[in-house]
Order: sequence, then structure tokens, then C-alpha cells
Amino acid sequence: MNIFFIRHGETDWNKEHLFQGKSNIPLNSNGIKQAENLANSLKNEKIDIIFSSPLDRALQTANIINKYHHATLYLDNQILERGLGELEGQCSNNYDLPTLLEQILELSHKDNSIYHVESLQILLNRAYHFLNTLISKYNNTNNNIYIVTHGSTLLALMLILGQLDTSKPLYQYGFENCCLHKVCNPKLNITLEEIN
Repeated sequence: MNIFFIRHGETDWNKEHLFQGKSNIPLNSNGIKQAENLANSLKNEKIDIIFSSPLDRALQTANIINKYHHATLYLDNQILERGLGELEGQCSNNYDLPTLLEQILELSHKDNSIYHVESLQILLNRAYHFLNTLISKYNNTNNNIYIVTHGSTLLALMLILGQLDTSKPLYQYGFENCCLHKVCNPKLNITLEEIN
């Protein structure tokens, strides 16, 4: 099994540097173009299954990619974006962003929350259970599975799969809109005990 992770296309809130979280913001015209460009680059690739967050920006991206493939598409709440509580709709320019991101992405304080942001521990639990189910079901297949999700969720998924250097602060990682990351023969690199 190969997993291909995709962050959704751009939204107006991305463009305006607003925290989105679970707010249901659609793609803007540039985000649609980004998804169409990615779809064109993938039209001759093998796509067996697509999993998408049910939020519009992810589902729109998944549907655009799928127009050349008509693969089975599943919606999964476990790969929703991280809830950002009181930050949702706020401009990131109004905060000391490195300090804020460090506070909400610090592994040593993963059970803490500020601004009613979904704790990192809850996000990692969701990501772990999603990946554990996926790997258990499809690991011995030749499927190419595409996951369309969000920046924070993508960070959690890649962390659990051992794709990030944990000596580097998590807040220094970022994923561009409609970026594509491939993981071959994925394996869980973190246990539930380490998360909890």
C-alpha cells in the first residue's frame, strides 16, 4: 500500500491569514485552480481509494482530483481539521505566531489547550486511530490510497508515521495547499501509550 497525503486547496481564509480550524470554508478560485492542476498531474496515476475530510475545502479538492478516476471516496471525521476554538476566524497577524504555534504544537504539553483549541493529544488520537484502521485493512494490498485533509491533521498523520524529524519543533513544519506527500508501506511510529 502507498498513501498519498494532500492538503486541500486555498480558501479565502488561507489568503487572508485567518485561522480556519473546523469552520467550513470553501475553496476560492485559486484553490480550485490548484486542485485542478494537481488533478491534471495525477490523471494518469493509479488511484484506488480516496479518503477525505468532510469539510468543503477538502471534499471539493478530493472531488476535483477524482474526476479522472471515479475511485471510491470515503468521508472520515477522524481527518477533520483541528478545532481551533476561539482562534477560528481570527487573523494570525494579530498574534505572536511563533509563540502561539509553539504553545499549541508542543509535544511535551500535548494535553494542554489554550483558546479552547482542540488539544494536540486529541488530534493525535484521531490521526492514530485513522491510520491504524487504514493500515490494518489495506497494508497487504497494492492500493494507492489518497488522503485529502488539512494542515494540522496532516502534521499529526506524518508525525505518527515517522515522517517528521522530532528534534525540530513541530510548528516549523508547514504544508502548502495542494501539496502531495507519498508514504510507501506505512508503519505506525508512535504508540497510543506515547500519545496518551
